[in-house]
Amino acid sequence: MTHSEKESTTMSEQEKETAFDKIEKGFWQKASDYATEACLHLKETYTPKDVEGIDYDQDLGDPGTYPFTRGSFPNGYRGRLWTMRQETGFGMPEDTNQRIRQLVSTGATGVNFIPDVPTLLGIDPDHPLAEGEVGAEGVPLYSLKDMEILLAGVPIEKVSTSIAASCVAPILLCQYISAAEKRGLDISGLRVTIQNDPLRDRILSH
Repeated sequence: MTHSEKESTTMSEQEKETAFDKIEKGFWQKASDYATEACLHLKETYTPKDVEGIDYDQDLGDPGTYPFTRGSFPNGYRGRLWTMRQETGFGMPEDTNQRIRQLVSTGATGVNFIPDVPTLLGIDPDHPLAEGEVGAEGVPLYSLKDMEILLAGVPIEKVSTSIAASCVAPILLCQYISAAEKRGLDISGLRVTIQNDPLRDRILSH
């Protein structure tokens, strides 16, 4: 090995040591700032002094009470387990119905179904723009009949339902309620949430 080759090797090892030192320094380096996704800057440690002067009932409240800063339930998940659900939606309503019933039979306490793209866009399944998209990435829900097929045999009076459908969510909620009423269920006892967010899809598409 020539002198120049030895020197090249030595320099390479030195560069590796320098790179390792930088990694180690970065590992032990303390974060300069803490912030939430909403850009709310947080202190590393909080003490009673940080809550001096607040209105307890208005700004904090007991667990399970407004403004729900300390959770939705008084005793958290000790008295009520969190909802266990998986998102599903594919093929025809019969296909997704079979999957939902299978999930419920194995212990799922909630139902979460997603409509296909034409449903989300308010396009009829026989429209040229819907070609190839019906049931491809969600379940088609174009009518009350579709919703009835989707929920057939599903105990919606016992499990909660989440409808992730953005702008058409209120329409699908009406279908859901109508299907429940046709079963003779008391709709005041249903647990269903919708995602009526017209900005979501626009933001995600840009």
